[in-house]
Amino acid sequence: MQRESHELVIVGGGILGSTLAYCACMAGISDILVLDAPHPLNLGADTFRNHAWWQSGLLYANSNLTSATKMFASGEALHQLASVTASGRAGIFRIEESRCSEIPERAERLNLTPFVFRMTDREARQQLDAFHTPGFAYFRVPDATFDEARIVHVLQKRARDEGVMFRRESIRLASESSAANRYVITTSDAQIEATHAVLCAGAGIPKMLADLKLECPLSVFRSALLVCESNIEIGTSLFVDLSNGLATSGLAIGYHPSGTDQQLGRYVIGSRARIPVDPSKEQREAPKSERDELKQKLPLAFAATMRGERLTAGYKTEARIGELTSIDPFEMEWAESFPGLSIAIPGKATLSYSLATEIVAKIKRSKSSSSPALRSEVRPSEALAPALMHHEKSFDGVLNEIKIDGDLPHQS
Repeated sequence: MQRESHELVIVGGGILGSTLAYCACMAGISDILVLDAPHPLNLGADTFRNHAWWQSGLLYANSNLTSATKMFASGEALHQLASVTASGRAGIFRIEESRCSEIPERAERLNLTPFVFRMTDREARQQLDAFHTPGFAYFRVPDATFDEARIVHVLQKRARDEGVMFRRESIRLASESSAANRYVITTSDAQIEATHAVLCAGAGIPKMLADLKLECPLSVFRSALLVCESNIEIGTSLFVDLSNGLATSGLAIGYHPSGTDQQLGRYVIGSRARIPVDPSKEQREAPKSERDELKQKLPLAFAATMRGERLTAGYKTEARIGELTSIDPFEMEWAESFPGLSIAIPGKATLSYSLATEIVAKIKRSKSSSSPALRSEVRPSEALAPALMHHEKSFDGVLNEIKIDGDLPHQS
């Protein structure tokens, strides 16, 4: 079996892994290997859970101001890093009239007041169609969906052009006393040592830590998503119902217009509900009630127009340590047991840039700046197939599709 060593090995090629790889090479780290899952439809955990939601932080300004403050700027920097233009289709939040002051107050805390404004009821009705309910307050907000798959693809390509190596490999970690940092990363035909190894594989991290008999500080949750087509068009890329007491309360709805008269727009619909899962097991089955609960939350006028529906899922990975909340970026090292080994989760996809730059700065400050002594001939980088978003018609949901009562749902 071939032996290799690299200055930085990144396990996971989703939004955090790809951003980290590009930021690291631009910071002067020259020997970088990214190991990604072997299937192009193996979507990341938080990356696509909320159908690529560019979070502004408004939802979390009261509960976690520190992380909320970083969200909008980090998302903006992520777009700039990949030279990708945002859609420009601002989101809409709905809330009770009695709570309507909450949104402007949160915006003020985050210095987002210029991007948040109250809509008239007439405008909200025109923009939301079947999703409009009179008697509530509606706000235009900077939250929106974004083309996260494109950002991942662009950053991977740019990193490859700068010499970063990418491979699609199934991996496991193994303790090895003779290795410089006391562990190796094993693939089908190689054992790899790294001065720094960052595990960015989301829901795949717990199994990797188990390989080294390390206690996992992470929890994983599954959220069901209903994907469908409809001839109803709404004037926003993201509608979030923050109200209480309505059938639609708690829904987050992403809308992706088709761009042609011949095709229907596509929706990705999720709710606040989430189910804890054991990341060591394949948990792809869901009761029929999970799909039905989402459908029952939808306005009847919209439900009647749904076509090609399918139930899919995203997996959210978060830290369960101390005062950390579900949105906090998290990095942890095992310096004493396995020097140079760390795990990282962004909390929210738009915080990937913020966390990646922090990790790169830490690596640059590290006293150990050289790779392990062992070197060998390294295989060339592989061209990675672009990831696909949940709403895309070409996405067949092979890995993130979840079974309903043991049977695969209809594929659109």
